Amino acid sequence: MPKPIKKKIVKKSEPEEEIASGLKKFRERLKDKVTDLRKILIISFTLILLVAAFLLYTFYSSSRASRLFYEGYRIFFIQTGVSPQDYKKAIELLRKSYEARPDPVTLLYIIDAYYRTGAFDEALKQLQEFKNKYGDNKYLMPLCYQRMAMVYKKKGHHEEALRVYDELYKNGSTFKDLALYESARILTELKRNDEAKNRIEQLKKEFPQSPYLTVLKNI
Repeated sequence: MPKPIKKKIVKKSEPEEEIASGLKKFRERLKDKVTDLRKILIISFTLILLVAAFLLYTFYSSSRASRLFYEGYRIFFIQTGVSPQDYKKAIELLRKSYEARPDPVTLLYIIDAYYRTGAFDEALKQLQEFKNKYGDNKYLMPLCYQRMAMVYKKKGHHEEALRVYDELYKNGSTFKDLALYESARILTELKRNDEAKNRIEQLKKEFPQSPYLTVLKNI
């Protein structure tokens, strides 16, 4: 005869065992949550440190750039009895200021500094850099054009100066009357009187209130 099948008796968990098991699971979950919280705190603290470091660096760079700019500016435009060595130092200070905080106005002062020292080729190089970097700055680009034409004229490159003044007239938001006036002066120096006369007439027609009309007698 077949042996009778014995039913497996499953012991019921004692209340103490169930409570212990529940506590163990709770501790494990709590441990996981504490670990996650610790990670979040570490990440947050790291981000705070990074932001603080960035702000400190920005403040330091800005203040350092301002200090260097003022020292260079003071030598060129305030100090009297400036020696060639002083001018060299001023250019170095302005360049360090620009490196610490690139700014188009600072670059224009560097260009003026090179112009004052007769370093026309370096001035033209910096003007081209200005044009490449800040060509979309409608407020400062006219100053770039004006200085570029001025340097070309100083070097005796009159045709290049005329080309730049034409570019200023076509693309500049300001100084259009200056472009016509200076072009007329250059054309007069080149004995191209008819062209000079046309520029003067254009200046009178388009800019009747221009202050340059009062100095036309010098042309």
